[in-house]
Amino acid sequence: MTPRCLDVELWPHEAVARAAWGHRHDLSIYDASYVGLADVLGISLVTLDARIGRAPGVLCTIETPPA
Repeated sequence: MTPRCLDVELWPHEAVARAAWGHRHDLSIYDASYVGLADVLGISLVTLDARIGRAPGVLCTIETPPA
């Protein structure tokens, strides 16, 4: 089997932390970080956790697979 490479792009902690901080009361720090990064990048967040999309203040689009 051929190994596959995953492109990883690092983002400054300050940018993600600032965006995640606003979600601290409604999401775990992990979920808030993903949402914050998606907000900063202006992209959709793809997740299996539909609860994230119901959290107040989430600006990015949350995409979940059909139930």
